[in-house]
Amino acid sequence: MPLLALDTATLVASVAVGRAGRVVSRDARVTTHSERLLALVDEALKEAGLAPADLEAIVCGAGPGSFTGLRIGMATAKGLCFALGRPLLTVSSLAALALEGAPGVVLALLDARKQEVYAGLYDVTGKFPIPLTSEAVLPPQRLDAWVKAVSSHPSIRVVGEGALAYPGEAGRVGQVLEGARGTPSAARMIALAEERIGGGAPDELVVAVPRYLRPSEAELKFPDGFVVDRPKPSR
Repeated sequence: MPLLALDTATLVASVAVGRAGRVVSRDARVTTHSERLLALVDEALKEAGLAPADLEAIVCGAGPGSFTGLRIGMATAKGLCFALGRPLLTVSSLAALALEGAPGVVLALLDARKQEVYAGLYDVTGKFPIPLTSEAVLPPQRLDAWVKAVSSHPSIRVVGEGALAYPGEAGRVGQVLEGARGTPSAARMIALAEERIGGGAPDELVVAVPRYLRPSEAELKFPDGFVVDRPKPSR
């Protein structure tokens, strides 16, 4: 049975339907994912000649990436899982992006704004990316030292919109693949999810959350939480 995958980590909404190399995908640049995400799902399903009930599982890119985008994507994926009675499989958006630079050791970078990047370093010499260290958010000036701390590979490929935003810093780490896709692909996520299906270990819907890697603006501004001043009852 086919899988439905979606990624909302960046301003490119990515949706794919398929299995075992036969994939229909739809991408769209958006202002907010709530405007186009379900429409893209509908378009991909129709082109594939499938109904929602034909799906085996829902695959969701868990980030890191845009806080709002990731929340919309996760909420949409969970809603579909609840409605269809299907399991949820979350995969790393950076791991999917790293497949764009295969084969070899690949540094996947997304622009985290605020003069930072989301970074994931993977060995993609096999079918699936193997993380060489934990994903991180850091200033681009620290990328070279961060990579060298865990890998001495002489030829590292660098992919993603983060590399294009900071070409000098990315270029000091390795070869920037400017022609590669710059954002995570839902079609790549189907391949990553297929690795997990055989193991029979889907994510728990209640506890599955995106991987933000850093606190949100609200958490930084209100570290103790929001305090609501309630009016005193009149006597």
